[in-house]
Amino acid sequence: MEAEKAYEKAENWENVIRLNLNQLDNLEKAKQVLREKCPTDTCANMVASACQSKGLKRDAIEFLLLANKKDEAFALA
Repeated sequence: MEAEKAYEKAENWENVIRLNLNQLDNLEKAKQVLREKCPTDTCANMVASACQSKGLKRDAIEFLLLANKKDEAFALA
């Protein structure tokens, strides 16, 4: 997708993640970008929410911990 390439070129990783989650339905790419390029609380929280909505508890817990939401991760576990 053209928008994704533009965001990647600009190194706007948060929007790459958001685009992959909301428009492209590509959770795996969003997780990869989060792990490799943009491990911020905001991005980790976005990915955790997407994982929860897909029923991926283990991944959701991982990303909640990255988002510094230990209580929510513990409750989910």
